[in-house]
Amino acid sequence: MVLRPTPPSEPTPPPPTGRVGRAALVLTALALAGCETFSPAQTCDMSPQDNPPVVYTGGAVHDGVYATTPAPHEGSPQTWPWDGPFLLFPGGMQYTIKHNLGATPHWQQVWVSFSQDGAGGGSTIAQASGSEAQVEGVDAETIKIANFSCSQYYVLVIAGAAGTNPPTSPPR
Repeated sequence: MVLRPTPPSEPTPPPPTGRVGRAALVLTALALAGCETFSPAQTCDMSPQDNPPVVYTGGAVHDGVYATTPAPHEGSPQTWPWDGPFLLFPGGMQYTIKHNLGATPHWQQVWVSFSQDGAGGGSTIAQASGSEAQVEGVDAETIKIANFSCSQYYVLVIAGAAGTNPPTSPPR
């Protein structure tokens, strides 16, 4: 190994002087201190051990389709289940959802929104993808989902019995 001498570095400029220089130094120090003092470091823990699944027994079945939202009101089945309320779904959250279809769903979909009221709150709704909401398991009693992102969403799970069709998009 050949060691080479390091070139001399530029001299460090002297600290600011005078009233304006000291004020700038103090303001910079306060701004930097505020970043640590008022914005604590956030962590995003995805471990299943620290985020055990929450069992959800709500929702409703309507015409062979289960949704995590309550049953539609009289005269409003065309907007069900898009108007919410959706389930809070922060990063690391896991749900074991009891779907009450009586058999393993023929299909299932997971939708996310930034509003608990979904389309009813004027928010957009999108089909979940990637780590936003992973389907971990589906059987005759439950659907298991997990949010492996560090973002908070509100989630809607829809599942259908044989002979039903999944929606292609929320009604507009």
